[in-house]
Amino acid sequence: GVFLSLVALGAWIKKGDLIGRISSPFGGDDINIHAPAAGILVGRNNLPLVNEGEALYHIARFEEVSEVAQSLEEFTHDIEEGPTLSGEPPIV
Repeated sequence: GVFLSLVALGAWIKKGDLIGRISSPFGGDDINIHAPAAGILVGRNNLPLVNEGEALYHIARFEEVSEVAQSLEEFTHDIEEGPTLSGEPPIV
Protein backbone atom coordinates (compact mmCIF):
# COMPACT_ATOMS: atom_id res chain seq x y z
CA GLY A 1 0.00 0.00 0.00
CA VAL A 2 0.86 3.68 0.03
CA PHE A 3 2.01 4.82 3.49
CA LEU A 4 1.31 8.27 4.94
CA SER A 5 2.74 9.23 8.33
CA LEU A 6 0.67 11.70 10.35
CA VAL A 7 3.19 12.40 13.14
CA ALA A 8 6.69 13.90 13.24
CA LEU A 9 9.77 12.30 14.72
CA GLY A 10 10.15 13.20 18.38
CA ALA A 11 6.40 13.52 18.92
CA TRP A 12 4.91 12.30 22.19
CA ILE A 13 2.10 9.88 21.41
CA LYS A 14 -0.55 8.15 23.49
CA LYS A 15 -1.77 4.61 23.08
CA GLY A 16 -4.50 4.57 20.45
CA ASP A 17 -3.51 7.85 18.73
CA LEU A 18 -3.92 7.87 14.96
CA ILE A 19 -0.32 8.03 13.71
CA GLY A 20 -0.55 6.96 10.07
CA ARG A 21 -2.58 5.58 7.21
CA ILE A 22 -2.06 3.01 4.46
CA SER A 23 -4.04 3.45 1.25
CA SER A 24 -4.61 0.85 -1.40
CA PRO A 25 -3.23 1.87 -4.80
CA PHE A 26 -6.28 0.17 -6.34
CA GLY A 27 -8.88 2.27 -4.54
CA GLY A 28 -9.73 -0.02 -1.63
CA ASP A 29 -10.40 1.04 1.94
CA ASP A 30 -7.71 2.95 3.85
CA ILE A 31 -6.17 1.28 6.90
CA ASN A 32 -5.64 3.56 9.90
CA ILE A 33 -2.57 2.94 12.04
CA HIS A 34 -3.03 3.54 15.77
CA ALA A 35 -0.20 3.72 18.30
CA PRO A 36 0.11 0.38 20.14
CA ALA A 37 1.72 2.09 23.16
CA ALA A 38 2.45 5.50 24.64
CA GLY A 39 5.91 6.98 24.20
CA ILE A 40 8.12 9.05 21.93
CA LEU A 41 8.30 8.42 18.19
CA VAL A 42 12.02 7.82 17.55
CA GLY A 43 11.91 6.25 14.09
CA ARG A 44 9.63 5.87 11.11
CA ASN A 45 9.60 4.48 7.60
CA ASN A 46 10.00 7.23 5.02
CA LEU A 47 9.25 5.12 1.96
CA PRO A 48 5.82 5.69 0.44
CA LEU A 49 5.33 2.08 -0.70
CA VAL A 50 5.09 -0.51 2.07
CA ASN A 51 4.45 -4.25 2.26
CA GLU A 52 2.87 -6.39 4.93
CA GLY A 53 5.24 -7.10 7.80
CA GLU A 54 7.47 -4.05 7.38
CA ALA A 55 8.19 -1.87 10.40
CA LEU A 56 6.56 1.53 10.03
CA TYR A 57 7.40 3.15 13.38
CA HIS A 58 9.72 2.78 16.35
CA ILE A 59 8.29 4.03 19.64
CA ALA A 60 10.47 4.54 22.71
CA ARG A 61 8.44 3.39 25.70
CA PHE A 62 9.27 4.03 29.34
CA GLU A 63 7.76 3.66 32.78
CA GLU A 64 9.16 6.72 34.52
CA VAL A 65 9.78 10.16 33.05
CA SER A 66 12.86 10.47 35.26
CA GLU A 67 14.35 7.42 33.49
CA VAL A 68 13.95 9.17 30.15
CA ALA A 69 15.54 12.38 31.43
CA GLN A 70 18.51 10.40 32.81
CA SER A 71 18.97 8.46 29.56
CA LEU A 72 18.74 11.58 27.39
CA GLU A 73 21.27 13.38 29.59
CA GLU A 74 23.72 10.47 29.28
CA PHE A 75 23.14 10.22 25.52
CA THR A 76 23.70 13.95 24.99
CA HIS A 77 26.81 13.85 27.18
CA ASP A 78 28.25 10.95 25.14
CA ILE A 79 27.69 12.81 21.86
CA GLU A 80 29.47 15.92 23.13
CA GLU A 81 32.52 13.93 24.26
CA GLY A 82 32.88 12.06 20.98
CA PRO A 83 33.65 8.37 20.44
CA THR A 84 34.16 6.38 23.64
CA LEU A 85 33.50 2.74 22.71
CA SER A 86 36.77 1.80 20.98
CA GLY A 87 38.77 4.98 21.36
CA GLU A 88 38.96 5.31 17.57
CA PRO A 89 37.27 8.04 15.53
CA PRO A 90 34.20 7.05 13.53
CA ILE A 91 34.58 5.88 9.94
CA VAL A 92 33.36 8.62 7.62
